[in-house]
Amino acid sequence: MKTSQPEKLLLVILSLLVILGCAPSRHRYRKAPEASVTVEITNVDHVRAHAAAEEFLNAWVNRDEEKGLSLLATRVRALYAEEDLRAYISGEDDPRHHSYSIGQAETLPDGRIRIEVELAHLNLEANWKVLWQREAHITMEKDAGGRWLVSELP
Repeated sequence: MKTSQPEKLLLVILSLLVILGCAPSRHRYRKAPEASVTVEITNVDHVRAHAAAEEFLNAWVNRDEEKGLSLLATRVRALYAEEDLRAYISGEDDPRHHSYSIGQAETLPDGRIRIEVELAHLNLEANWKVLWQREAHITMEKDAGGRWLVSELP
């Protein structure tokens, strides 16, 4: 039986695919074994302090004075007048504050936790473009009831 030119070409291509390992095989589609991954939380206080810091920063972004004030430690309340704290949270002193990103945490020698944050401020006159971002930190402390509160403002 004589083979035609297209059939010969097809045989050559299939042979090359087999030689190069490009042909589909039943082994290629095997399901990989499932890996067992264990995530260990090494410092629960960091997780809880992060959550409280995010709660405060959300109040700052949303200009929710009452929520923000409820998350302040006595240490901060002693440093500032209440109207100044309200102005900080509500944006009265800086109406451009807009968003934040939260970073790594470190435990300080006194047990408080300092967390890196980046605060974004908008230029209202320039079509809502980010004017600048400020790197800062927010420091959290645990009160007598075990609740994490802001002890240093960003």
